Amino acid sequence: MIEALSKDAGTIRYASYAEWKIIALRASVSPLLYLTPALRKRYGEDPDKAIAAWTGEDSDWPAAQRKAVRALLPKVRADTAAWLVREKRQPAKQAEQAAAAIVAAWVNARLDFAS
Repeated sequence: MIEALSKDAGTIRYASYAEWKIIALRASVSPLLYLTPALRKRYGEDPDKAIAAWTGEDSDWPAAQRKAVRALLPKVRADTAAWLVREKRQPAKQAEQAAAAIVAAWVNARLDFAS
């Protein structure tokens, strides 16, 4: 999807790419920031509904790929939470909450680029 949509995106493309790097850096350095109201508001909630409601061209992002992404979301959240527990020594419950917010930020930022 990103490749198909970014061909003619120009400067906006580079701003989006920079934001994606910030999301990754913030998740690595200070993942609990994703639990703050400001970042939750900025990046939104669980992207599953947004993916399900996606109305772009099927040629840009086929339904089978969207379905596969939706199916992977729980595993990605679980893997992110496990990483937070292991590497950042977060309590499991807090790690689950932060992981959900981090995954939402990562996916929703890309969905925003596509819209």
